[in-house]
Amino acid sequence: MVSHLPSRRCVIVGSSLLVACPHRFAAAQSPPAKLGATIPSIANSLGNDCSMSPAYYITNRIRMDAERWPDWFRFNLGSPTYAGVVHAHRCASKSDMIVVDFPGQPVELNQPRIFDERLESALAANGGVADLYAGGFATNHIQALNNGVTVQANAGLPSVLVVCDWASSGSPFPIPYYSRDRTRVRRSIGMIADTIVRTARLPKTRTLRLNCHSLGADGVAKAIVKVAASTDAAVLEKVSQVTFFAPDIDEAVYADFAKVAARFKWKTRLYACSWDRALWLSHFVNDYEPIGSSKQRIFTAPGLETIVVRNGHGYFGQSYIYNSSLLHFDLNAALVHGLEPKQRNRLEERQTREGKKFWIL
Repeated sequence: MVSHLPSRRCVIVGSSLLVACPHRFAAAQSPPAKLGATIPSIANSLGNDCSMSPAYYITNRIRMDAERWPDWFRFNLGSPTYAGVVHAHRCASKSDMIVVDFPGQPVELNQPRIFDERLESALAANGGVADLYAGGFATNHIQALNNGVTVQANAGLPSVLVVCDWASSGSPFPIPYYSRDRTRVRRSIGMIADTIVRTARLPKTRTLRLNCHSLGADGVAKAIVKVAASTDAAVLEKVSQVTFFAPDIDEAVYADFAKVAARFKWKTRLYACSWDRALWLSHFVNDYEPIGSSKQRIFTAPGLETIVVRNGHGYFGQSYIYNSSLLHFDLNAALVHGLEPKQRNRLEERQTREGKKFWIL
């Protein structure tokens, strides 16, 4: 029996995202005049049946001189890196709802120590397990937080959430902005690598799991290779599992990543769907078929759990990552309970035409 899993599917209420609390790692510029402005927390208006957990984020979006978050962060890629925390509330009396707000006063700029201390305190309280989430194509700052919290809550992961919010354009118009986002995620590889190293290096971090979606998976895979080739490679010993949701990665990128995964003996898995229109677009624009698409072939590799989700959700066919209770049960069984595919009773074993094993969900 799977424990920790939420009793109901949760849905983010985006309009209830009120305010976050960033501080900047870089100290090159003076802070904007209105940086400290906040709006009141809604936590006091919630019932006694609500549970609350923090969600930490690091982003390389440009910081705007705006009074209220979410206008603090726009779509543009910036050089300073900001970090902050929001709080996710799950209430039994508010059916299928997660409310996210900012609890307290802003931390000061140019003091990353404060962010690290808050993150370490949360890690100490939950046994040192962190899940780092990197989102995908056409995702703005709010959506990146929403998506990370949704996966965390719906899969019932009792860990500290760190959202690595690379500067996607956030545009709903795929073709003109897809190439722009590919450029942006490549320019964000250094930031993603730094976020992985920063989180893993904290003394209270015992285990770090990486969960990444779409183009974010491309950034994470390349960031891992970058870290493995650096003097910080030892921190990767703390990584235990890597999960790719609909990864927009070609086989060559995965092959480089797989060498690192084998070196550190990580468990890796891939969720794919044949109805993934976003990856159809990637195949159309690029000269490769992403490994996350199972339309023309099912990608398998040694040491990789390939799981094909029968039905996609949403216009682009990727909403199953956030809405599929079957996927969330499976993810909980894999991450929280450490069960192998044969032990997860919702998976059906199959073989490709070449005799390679994969699983149907």
